[in-house]
Amino acid sequence: MDIPEDIYANVGVTADHRRDSGSSWDSFTSEDDIEVPGALSNTRDPATATAENIYLKTAGEVEKPSPSHTADPQKRGTSTAGRRCLRATAVCLGLLCVLLLTGITVLWVQFTAERDRLLTSYTTTIERDQLQTSYTNLTIERDQLQTRYTNLTVERDQLQTSYTNLTVERDQLQTSYTSLTVERDQLQTSYTSLTVERDQLQTSYTRLTKDRDQLQASYIRLTKEREQLQTSYTNLAKEKDQSQTSYTNLAKEKDQLQTSYTNLAKEKDQL
Repeated sequence: MDIPEDIYANVGVTADHRRDSGSSWDSFTSEDDIEVPGALSNTRDPATATAENIYLKTAGEVEKPSPSHTADPQKRGTSTAGRRCLRATAVCLGLLCVLLLTGITVLWVQFTAERDRLLTSYTTTIERDQLQTSYTNLTIERDQLQTRYTNLTVERDQLQTSYTNLTVERDQLQTSYTSLTVERDQLQTSYTSLTVERDQLQTSYTRLTKDRDQLQASYIRLTKEREQLQTSYTNLAKEKDQSQTSYTNLAKEKDQLQTSYTNLAKEKDQL
């Protein structure tokens, strides 16, 4: 809200300067001659609309000289100087707005890039931990299979020792062993598939939970920003009303001074 206050301050200084200069008020008209287009104030933000309204009103006062005093070169010079001052003020305000928007855009781009970098790093860390967990589980399963293989080797040696005496039983046991091995492999394959699906579902659930938390945080942040913007808009509207009241009071004082000046001029002419 610093920019609107600077606008009002500059307008106040210009108005005081013109009021102190005495006769330069003769070249200005009242505020009733100035019309501000409604489309401009409806399509732009309050700060810009307020600045343009003040500029148009003040510029209108400068550009509409009184018909009875247009022939005075000194008064026309004062009007030209006031108009140049107002134009310079408007140009400075425009440049400040452009610089402010540029700074906000740069900060937003930097914030977005940093957020994306941190999100990518965090996702990479999660994937690394998941791969490490999967590697550990696979290592444990490999050790278990190795133990089973060792046990089966011992059993095979024992069966090989008993081969001479138990050839028929060995064949039957070999057939049963083969069937059980096939079933075991099938169960192992099913277990592996289910484990992979479980890990994928767990990963999807974790990712969706994080996305939900991020969206919830974004919603809360946007709600707070909306409330702050509403408060700023209300404050700006109040400041605009106060400035309009001050402007109206100054206009009335100008009319009173003009009337006093006219009366004094008449009294001087009568004397």
